[in-house]
Amino acid sequence: MNSWMLRHRFGILLFLLLFAGNSLWLYSTRSIPITDDDIWGATAVLGTPIEVVIFTLRWDLHPPLYYLLLDCWAIFGKSDLWLSMSSCFIHALISTVAFNYVYRRHGAVAALCSTALVFCSPLLLEQSVKIRMYPFLALLSLCIFYLIEKYKEADKKSLLVSIAALGVALIYSHAIGVILLFFHFCYGFLSLQARQRRVWIVMHMLVALTALPVIANSMIRKLGHALTPAAAQIWQLFQDLLVGTATNHSATTQQLGATFNSTNLLEFVIALLLVLQCLLMLYASRDKTTRNILLCYLVLPVLVFVLLSYIVKPLWLERNFIFALPILSIMFGICLAKMPTPNWLKLTLVFAIVGINLSQSAMQNRRHPTENSFAQVIEFLQNEKQTKAKICVVAPNHVSTFWSLQRYLMHTEWGNPTDIQPPLGERWLQIREQLPESLVKLLKLRAPSHFSESTDLVIASTTVERCQLADITSRYLVIETRPFDTLNPAYPLIFANDHYQIFGQEQNQ
Repeated sequence: MNSWMLRHRFGILLFLLLFAGNSLWLYSTRSIPITDDDIWGATAVLGTPIEVVIFTLRWDLHPPLYYLLLDCWAIFGKSDLWLSMSSCFIHALISTVAFNYVYRRHGAVAALCSTALVFCSPLLLEQSVKIRMYPFLALLSLCIFYLIEKYKEADKKSLLVSIAALGVALIYSHAIGVILLFFHFCYGFLSLQARQRRVWIVMHMLVALTALPVIANSMIRKLGHALTPAAAQIWQLFQDLLVGTATNHSATTQQLGATFNSTNLLEFVIALLLVLQCLLMLYASRDKTTRNILLCYLVLPVLVFVLLSYIVKPLWLERNFIFALPILSIMFGICLAKMPTPNWLKLTLVFAIVGINLSQSAMQNRRHPTENSFAQVIEFLQNEKQTKAKICVVAPNHVSTFWSLQRYLMHTEWGNPTDIQPPLGERWLQIREQLPESLVKLLKLRAPSHFSESTDLVIASTTVERCQLADITSRYLVIETRPFDTLNPAYPLIFANDHYQIFGQEQNQ
């Protein structure tokens, strides 16, 4: 162990520095409540490991592996900061693996350029402070890519076993994991020697069989926020591969532009860096390995997600491409280091990209519209709770709001989400009727309760009789202002912002 630590002491130091830096970044920039997608992970870890799996099967589109790993992380704490730091940890690990891979093959300059580009990749940096599985997907993909390169060199069967294990992990970490694995399969098929391809195909056929339960689960679910991409979405993805652009965030552009005393200056710098990105791609395409990387981790994913979105179901989400970003960033870093230009010029370009991405990320981390709107909801209800003897808050239209209200109006570990549930939707009611009672009990399809209670508060996921009792002085209905919300509350509107409405009624009215 000591000899291993001595051999990898620089990598360990790099990891600790990046983890500490990203965690401090998170601590200093994020003071908003967890809601929307992030609340799913924060809620899943409130149960036992078995209940984490049940929770995932019941309420999430994605398989349970990431949530099980998050549950292990949560052994040491379930606070907002600690749970979010799990992604900081993975993000630092991705950057360290990237450095190790490049340094051993291409030297210090290439390793420094690649590591900086990986760590500050716009989409990766955005996800590095969230409680989502995308950094984990990027880590798995980078490790698979690393092992493919080693298998090309060493041709050891043990490497195939490791690649297969990581492939299964990828499949059980995201609903489209099997599609992501397909891109790795294509890269390996194009890169390996002819004698290696037969076992490569057989291995992936066996691994693909393990995806059948995930595919079946995904087909019966609805992914409401995915898109059928237009040209604008494809262009935006290309822009965000290496340099964080402000086209999605006009306010960010204005704020950064004020810092530079000219919006045109920032836009010019970003445009210049994007042109250099295009030139790097052209330069990279001359080499067979980097040409295969561009084909399998950029061109092919774009084509596949466009075709599937138009033919099968909408699947286009920019974050679905995060799995490939470390690999593409490594390619950019290596190609930049090989260019016949002085090292100081290469490093200046990298630091310019890093500076743009960090500044854009800092601005964006202070602009969470939904989370800031939810913080206003929490503040309003906290004030109401202090002035009333006992209140009832109902959040009927979306489970994430119900879970977030529990977390911030009750306390962080408010209870077991498999015991205090939202009511079953129509699809789960149909499934319950067809299942044997043993499976109904295993999946906890008969909720013990739809509400939780403290001395001065009841929070319910639907209208319950408890809120009609005499000790409740006021009732509140919290509704997300989403296009599909069609509720017409009988209570008067007493609060509204960009994302939420609250309707309220005193008990004696």
